[in-house]
Parts: sequence; C-alpha cells; structure tokens
Amino acid sequence: MIAVATTEDDLAGRVEAMLAPPSRIDGTFDVVLANIARAGIVELASELVSRVSPGGWLAAGGISPSQCSQVVGFLHPLVEVGRRTFGEWSTVVLARKRLTRCKDACIVL
Repeated sequence: MIAVATTEDDLAGRVEAMLAPPSRIDGTFDVVLANIARAGIVELASELVSRVSPGGWLAAGGISPSQCSQVVGFLHPLVEVGRRTFGEWSTVVLARKRLTRCKDACIVL
C-alpha cells in the first residue's frame, strides 16, 4: 500500500491507494487508476473492469495516442468518456453504462 496525501481535511480517511495487482484487491471502486502501459492494461483488462463500481470510472494511462482505441476495445463493456494526450502519452477515461429511470423511458448514460 502507498500513502496518499490529501489537501482537504474532509477527504482524510476517504481516499485509499493500493499498490497491488487487481487480483489481490477485493471489492469495487468509484475510481480505478491504471498507469501501466498498453501491455499491462490489455493483460489485466478483465480484472480492471471488474473493479469499477456501477457509476464508477477507470482512467487507463501510460499509452501512446495511437494505442487509445485498441485499449478502449479491450476494456469493454466500459465506454470511453474522455481522452487526454500530453506529448507522447495519453490517458483514456472509461465508465460503466448505466440506466437512469425516467418517468416514461430509460436513458443510457
């Protein structure tokens, strides 16, 4: 486990970071960060996806801009909701589709 420093007191005790393979971490999480390069993301794709809670998201980084679409494909059924590129590196942000019930219809977000 690694320590996380927070800048706001109200986050103390609510943020936890773990340095471990996904298979050693129980549960699902609102936010999952994986900055481990394309090969690592592809190899661990099903484990990473299974750790994302309903309504949660996964940020997958350490990949080149040309690898983004391939990485997104391996992280199905999560859907891409954002992408950032900084020089030679990119990060994609993916989320679970969720249904929101409305009065007379369902909307996929």
